Amino acid sequence: PWTVLGEILSPSQLRTWMDCQAKWMFRYLYEIPEGSNSSLALGRSVHHALGLNFHQKVESGVDLPAPEVVRAFCEAWKAEAATTTFT
Repeated sequence: PWTVLGEILSPSQLRTWMDCQAKWMFRYLYEIPEGSNSSLALGRSVHHALGLNFHQKVESGVDLPAPEVVRAFCEAWKAEAATTTFT
C-alpha cells in the first residue's frame, strides 16, 4: 500500500508530511481519525454549507437562498459539536 498511497500527495498530505511524518502515517496509512477541535468543527461546517451551495450553482446556475445555506451550516455544526472537544 505504500507505493499506491504515496504516489500522489494532496497539498494537505504534503504539509502534514513536512510537519511530522508519524502524523502523516497515522492519518493516511493507518486511517486513525484525528480528534476534532472547535476550529476544525467550524471549518467543516462552513465547507459543508458552501459545498452545498457550490453544487447547487453548478447544476442550476443559481445560488441557494441564504436561509438554506444558514440551515445547512447549522445542521453541520450540530453534528460536528456532538463529536468536538471544546477547550
